[in-house]
Amino acid sequence: MTVSKSTNSRHLLIIDGYSSHVTARFIAYYITSKIDLFLLLPHSLHKTQPLDLSISGPLRTIINLEVDQVFRHSTTRLPRVEWTLAYIKARTRCFKPSSIESGFRKAGIYPFYPEILLSTLTPPPRTPSPGNQVVSQVSHASRILRARGSPRTPKALDLR
Repeated sequence: MTVSKSTNSRHLLIIDGYSSHVTARFIAYYITSKIDLFLLLPHSLHKTQPLDLSISGPLRTIINLEVDQVFRHSTTRLPRVEWTLAYIKARTRCFKPSSIESGFRKAGIYPFYPEILLSTLTPPPRTPSPGNQVVSQVSHASRILRARGSPRTPKALDLR
């Protein structure tokens, strides 16, 4: 991607914030090129990817309907050309400015409203302290042993 450095306009690049995708060299290039980075939370694209939220589902549905018609009328194999034609039809129906804008709104990216994403996240379960976990496991084991009766162990050897 080349950006004219002579203009005063800035650009925005929205990317997945996965750590291996963002390096110092990468960031330096975009800073000098007047490109602002908007890093999405790693492993959150299913909730933050605008096109996943507004276009992918309907696109997949329409492609499947088109492909299903091909199978009903002709073959057991789907020729690549037929799939491509189905995709082109679906794309023209799904990729509309209003649909794309809807995805950005649903993700809380534009207008910027992070509470939309934050409200969908659930906090991780509280991890019990190791001491409580050991006590719990010991009491569970002792209940199992009591239920089975006392274990049969050989008598201790007298080594006097």
